[in-house]
Amino acid sequence: MQVTLHAAAHIVQLCVSDVFELCEYHVVFKELIARLCREYSKSGKRKKNLEDLAKQITGAKAFKLHGVHGIRWVASIRNVLAKVYRMLHLIVIDLDERAKFGFGGRARTMRTSDEMFIGVTFTHPDKEVKYKVTAVATPSSTASDPPASDSAVAISLFHAKPALKKHGVDEIVVTKLQLVQWLGDSDDIEKWQECAKCKKIVFSERCEKCKAFSLWELKCQVQSERFVRHLAFMIDLHEELQAVSTCFQADSVSVADVAQRVGFAINAIKKRATICGDIESAVHRYITTGKGPWEQGSLQIVRCSAEELSEHNQDREGICDDLAGSFNIRYLTALSDPIVKALRVLDTSRWPVYKQHDTAELDAYGNDDISLLVENYRVFFEDTTGAKVLAQWEQMKQTIASDPQLSRMEFNVLWPRMLSRSGFVKQFSLVLRIVGIAVTFTVDTSGCERLISLMNDLKTKFQERMGHEYLRDLVWWHKSKRLLSHAEWEAALGRTLVRWSQAGHRRHQVHTQLSPGTIQLVSARDDGPDDDGETVPVDSYQDLCKLAEL
Repeated sequence: MQVTLHAAAHIVQLCVSDVFELCEYHVVFKELIARLCREYSKSGKRKKNLEDLAKQITGAKAFKLHGVHGIRWVASIRNVLAKVYRMLHLIVIDLDERAKFGFGGRARTMRTSDEMFIGVTFTHPDKEVKYKVTAVATPSSTASDPPASDSAVAISLFHAKPALKKHGVDEIVVTKLQLVQWLGDSDDIEKWQECAKCKKIVFSERCEKCKAFSLWELKCQVQSERFVRHLAFMIDLHEELQAVSTCFQADSVSVADVAQRVGFAINAIKKRATICGDIESAVHRYITTGKGPWEQGSLQIVRCSAEELSEHNQDREGICDDLAGSFNIRYLTALSDPIVKALRVLDTSRWPVYKQHDTAELDAYGNDDISLLVENYRVFFEDTTGAKVLAQWEQMKQTIASDPQLSRMEFNVLWPRMLSRSGFVKQFSLVLRIVGIAVTFTVDTSGCERLISLMNDLKTKFQERMGHEYLRDLVWWHKSKRLLSHAEWEAALGRTLVRWSQAGHRRHQVHTQLSPGTIQLVSARDDGPDDDGETVPVDSYQDLCKLAEL
């Protein structure tokens, strides 16, 4: 019998699709994310606007937003959500400016020069007092009444004094971001009613004011506390989902470890139902104290009502509970097979501690499981008896446990070594039949799918004719370059070109002449480009959490 979980990443996506569709707000959230991707993926001008805004706000960076596509759905979704999270404040500012432009507010934006703000008057929203901007302040200037959430966000600061002396208030220092927000009049936008004609046509064909009103609605939705909290929760949850997919794709994971790691992931998902993750906790801290991920208050979050907050908590609990149940059905029911559980005896990390003078515990370990495996695969043991297999099993345990080198090897290193050494094969031929069955279990097929995807990337429509030898060399170069650091790759490239020249320009000799001793290969983290060709510096969840703690 062979237990196979085909396309583990696809199973994760099926679980996610089934569960997320049950949450009403997540359907709205998904459409908002898709619209943001459409807004900033097809227009070079809008991308440039975000880049210009990022230059004016300390520590901000604009990323390229593309749609969720490709076969790695969960990983792609998480990457898009991380980008939106990183530059949410830039998106809100850009949507605010574009909406006000549609209603004639074309005077001053974040890209307006500082001198254009001198002499303008504005009304402070908290004090309801009119102020007049008098001069540009230095970055070291301090405000007599600084805002709690917007201090020192933008590079430019301005001195402002009361327009009338009768108010009896002191001069203050405000930021450029605050001036842009306070100078724009949003009353006309909020009172606007969409044209009957514009409601029936696509966005690009609507009138200017209806376009601006649509952008204003989008800005209000992504600025709401409900959206921001759900965005943070989705990033935390997708990190757990990514761990489930990764446990099937790691070369060092055996079939005996998969059930345990999936169980850990299910427990972590259940934990998210009642306990906020790192990103969602950072958002909560930002909302309550103004300190957190968005550069000292550059994002103004519109607080939601108590009912909406309660609905968010209910959605979080429902999604986590349903997702854990779906994982349990799709994964653990297959991995709870008694034969799969019996194969855990081959994992040396689970064996009792070896004691030279008392081996009774080690001798008794796994005997019932070996008997079950022999009985299940009786067709491979017709020429022997179960007692002989158990005798070899006890002897092999003593040999491995007493050898410091063998006992420290992992599953995928130890057993191929045992199968390849003629001495072990002759001594433990019966038990190694079970080992041969165990190592042939297909835990995941993602390795084959990656090779097929790589061949499709290499053999494009511009490369109509490509021989097997040339395609093999390209695949080898692509796989090998990820094993080297940058310095080692530069050295390897020079040596390879020399050997290529000495080999008479025969392609197949390029990699066959590179002996293992020529270059020392090192393991490196694969932080290659994402779907749009840009490496995201917050590609790891830990980096994103560190950013959220700022």
